[in-house]
Amino acid sequence: MAKMKLDFNEKAFRREIEKQTRGALRDETRRMQREMDRFTARYAGLPVEQVKPALKQMWERDGGSLTDPELTEYAEVISEGGQINFQLGDYRW
Repeated sequence: MAKMKLDFNEKAFRREIEKQTRGALRDETRRMQREMDRFTARYAGLPVEQVKPALKQMWERDGGSLTDPELTEYAEVISEGGQINFQLGDYRW
C-alpha cells in the first residue's frame, strides 16, 4: 500500500472558505432584495393590516422571523410606498 503525505494550510483553507461564504451570502442578499422589491411593488399603498400578514408569511417561508414591532415598522414603510433595503454586513470567523 502506498503512503501519502498531506500538508494542510489552515490559513489558506480559512481564506477560501471565507471567500466562498462571502459569495454565497452576497447571492442570498441579492435574492432577498429582489423578492422584497417584488413584494413592495405589489403591496405599496395598501393598508398596514393587509401588508403585515403577507409580509410575515413571506419572511417565514425561508425560516425567518420578525418581532411584531419589526413587522409593523416594515409594513408601514411598504404601505407608505417606501423601500426596504438589504445589505450584507461585515462578519468575522
